Amino acid sequence: LEYFLVERYCLYAQDKKGNLYRGDIHHQPWPLQPAEADVRTNTVSQIVLPNIAPILQYVERIDIVAWLLKKI
Repeated sequence: LEYFLVERYCLYAQDKKGNLYRGDIHHQPWPLQPAEADVRTNTVSQIVLPNIAPILQYVERIDIVAWLLKKI
């Protein structure tokens, strides 16, 4: 499950005008480490979060190679 959730080899960005961009990236597999969080309020979206512990992992640092972003 962890591999499926994190192994994406592209990134997305948005400019100040709201335009979306996508770019390919390459990196070694994520050296995932366990993480914990106490989420009390969701300010990211209007989705109601279930009252269960989230699945969390983090990476302290990873180097990537990135290609030019393309507008989507």
